[in-house]
Amino acid sequence: MAEEIRILAVADPAVQGYVKGKVFEEYPGKTQLDILPWSSYYPAMMDSLEGRSTYDIVMVAGHLWLKELVDAGYLAEFSALGTGFLPGLENDLYYEGRPYLAPSFFDGHILVYRKNAVGGNWPLQLTPAEYMERLQGLYEAGQRDFLAIKAHPSEIFTDALPFLRMYGKDVYDEKGRVQCDSPEVVAGLTAYCGLRKYAPEDTGNYGNEEILKKMQTGKAAVAVTWSGQLGILCNDDCRQKEELGFSVLTTAWNTVWSFGINKRSRNIPACCDLLAYLCSEDVDLKVSGVSGTPLHEKFYGQALYAWSRCQYEMVKLARPLPYMENASAKNAALYRHIAEAFAGKASPAEAMAAAKAEIMTL
Repeated sequence: MAEEIRILAVADPAVQGYVKGKVFEEYPGKTQLDILPWSSYYPAMMDSLEGRSTYDIVMVAGHLWLKELVDAGYLAEFSALGTGFLPGLENDLYYEGRPYLAPSFFDGHILVYRKNAVGGNWPLQLTPAEYMERLQGLYEAGQRDFLAIKAHPSEIFTDALPFLRMYGKDVYDEKGRVQCDSPEVVAGLTAYCGLRKYAPEDTGNYGNEEILKKMQTGKAAVAVTWSGQLGILCNDDCRQKEELGFSVLTTAWNTVWSFGINKRSRNIPACCDLLAYLCSEDVDLKVSGVSGTPLHEKFYGQALYAWSRCQYEMVKLARPLPYMENASAKNAALYRHIAEAFAGKASPAEAMAAAKAEIMTL
């Protein structure tokens, strides 16, 4: 009798596509899908990869984690990856020319706004400076608390990233060396912290769910959120969804949440068969009805969704972070210190200096 394949997934809204589409129920093999919230996902994934629990397949945040997991010997290769995927996704699936991951959905920065609240359509592309000019214009016109910022400490580094890199430098250089204390990055963090004046006081507690509710109900007119949330954001619970517009920030970041095979699994051939099924066109079409992020390029020619053009543009524009050793620990320092700056507990310069000092010890 074939053994059950156990899958650990992160509780991103996009993952509900597998549940609503009955994707695992329709697979001929025995499977068990467990979904954990983002705040507890990474430790649970590591427990499995290090042998303290027994998941055969885990979800990996693409290039953000790929190098360190492969270097540590945690992932088995996956050579049954199909073809026809969007250009630009490969960086999250291959490492040093070898395939390790099967794509699930991608999370990149998408700017969502209500056209009836902001004066009509915004351009398809906006620089962060142009975006902030538009926010200031709304503020000067008398609007208040119209912006929802995903500034929860568990989200804030990646939420701030388009602004951190808006003046020409990134938090890491192309070789992964930290430079987050540069004047350019500090100026970007200052700009990001300045967005608070357009947002409700409690925006420092907002994660995916809060952004979703604010935009669906119309309590927020503008938000930057993940592309993997768009399918749920624009479902039938959304008020006046025809009023939603979509733009991409020119400094956007994107990562492909993907499935990887735990090298400790006793079912690696069966896992490969399951992953080939999960990244097939048929499953992609089902899951993307919820995630809103089709993986295959052919689905963009059909403009399946109102945001398809914007999303295609985002994938082309988005710049990844470099592959790094100890990436998770280094980025954790950035999450923590950026949250302190956003909360006013440290200046942007102090926060970035402290983050660099901590990262240099890792």
